[in-house]
Amino acid sequence: MRKSYKGLHKVGTTDIQRAIANLDRDVSHMVLARDRECITCGSTTEQCDCGHFRIRQNMATRFHPLNCNRQGTKENRFEGGKTFEYGLALDKKYGKGCAIFLEKLSRTIENWTEGELATLREAAKIGERVYEDIYYGLRPTHQFKKLIKK
Repeated sequence: MRKSYKGLHKVGTTDIQRAIANLDRDVSHMVLARDRECITCGSTTEQCDCGHFRIRQNMATRFHPLNCNRQGTKENRFEGGKTFEYGLALDKKYGKGCAIFLEKLSRTIENWTEGELATLREAAKIGERVYEDIYYGLRPTHQFKKLIKK
């Protein structure tokens, strides 16, 4: 099987590989429209990516709404994603325990079907609220419940 290239990245030639690449692109656009500042440093620079707290190779969290956030290009690509700072920012933004939740979830093995990927792609084109509803409908166990202090 031969792989084609888009920029520096290999793009697969199977239908599932194309569906993953297409969803990556649409989720990135959605996240960059959703977030106004970098999750790790708070800057509002235009040079931003859709950064992932848990790396994209972990399919269980690759498209998770809480795992994908705006992140400065320099931090995301050249400074290792600043994972420690990213985790602290996740807990501050979404609630205590979010980083641990995503860490544990990323260690599970889950595969996406072409149909699920296509559904998520259409939802990402509509907007973040629809995307989250569809995502959690497909993966109800991925919903993060904030820890409440007693």
